[in-house]
Amino acid sequence: MDISSGLSILPAEKLGRNGQPMTQILAVTCMRDEGPYVAEWIAHLLAVGVDHVLVYSHDCADGTDRLLDLLAASGRVNEAFVARVLAQGYFLKMPPKSLDRDTFAQVLTETQTMPLPDGLASLAEVSARAVAESLAHLPKPVAQILVCGGG
Repeated sequence: MDISSGLSILPAEKLGRNGQPMTQILAVTCMRDEGPYVAEWIAHLLAVGVDHVLVYSHDCADGTDRLLDLLAASGRVNEAFVARVLAQGYFLKMPPKSLDRDTFAQVLTETQTMPLPDGLASLAEVSARAVAESLAHLPKPVAQILVCGGG
């Protein structure tokens, strides 16, 4: 039995602007022989605001486990990209707010010019910072946010 659980995109602890640890979102799932879909699945999770992805793989014959390990180990955050995205109007507005599905089309286009692991790490950083900043608008502090599922 082979279990791979190495795909953690962000460092374990990130601090928000106030110096406090940021709330982070974790997605946990199992995967077997999903190699062709791994990148798309992770990109989807990041697009909806997930910060960490924990994948358990079992007896993969197509290299899914090795792909997950390589992605986890190789991504580098593009800080200039993160700053540009977070400077967009949507993030500067106070809630309540909404957006169009094409609001971030250019962001996704730009990530396609990066190596996949760097694009994933950079999108994860955008998500983490955006969620952390949005928590300041809640009536009371949130200790933990969990997102579970998959498939």
